[in-house]
Amino acid sequence: MAVVGYAAGNIPNAIWRGTSWGTALKFVFDGVVYGLVTAGTFAWLWPELGT
Repeated sequence: MAVVGYAAGNIPNAIWRGTSWGTALKFVFDGVVYGLVTAGTFAWLWPELGT
């Protein structure tokens, strides 16, 4: 969900606000990286189940 939240939020800017698609794709790539960092942080800090 973090990847979708970070990456997909910039697509409407290219569609409705006239941002170039190259710029939008750069933001999507950044969103994927940020989402993976968020997922890694949750996996690192999440308490182990059953301990």
